[in-house]
Amino acid sequence: MEGLSKITYKGKQIYFVDYAPTGGVKEKTIQLIKTWEEEFRKQPPKSVLALINTADLRFDAEITNLLKKASNNVKGNLKKNAFFGLRTIHQALFNIGFALSFNNVFKVFKMELEAKEWLVKD
Repeated sequence: MEGLSKITYKGKQIYFVDYAPTGGVKEKTIQLIKTWEEEFRKQPPKSVLALINTADLRFDAEITNLLKKASNNVKGNLKKNAFFGLRTIHQALFNIGFALSFNNVFKVFKMELEAKEWLVKD
């Protein structure tokens, strides 16, 4: 699926979820969310390292609710989830809505490299 790939960084496998290919199109965004949710659910508990580029993610109530639901469904599979590309206002809302609920599994970064470094750090 376009927007979901696996990358290797410093010897660690990371899922890269990139919303840029969706072009902000809601139907493509919904499909990408469903795709990563399905893939992450197949993985062993506490094993998924995910790098998420949200630069082209368009939030509305439906997308936000779908993201929350999918995140809750894969919560047990996640080891760490690093986000970059959020606008400042979305960063604050994200921290309130997601990060505080997931006990340091989620973290927001300004730069992709910072996010990768945090993901591979044990």
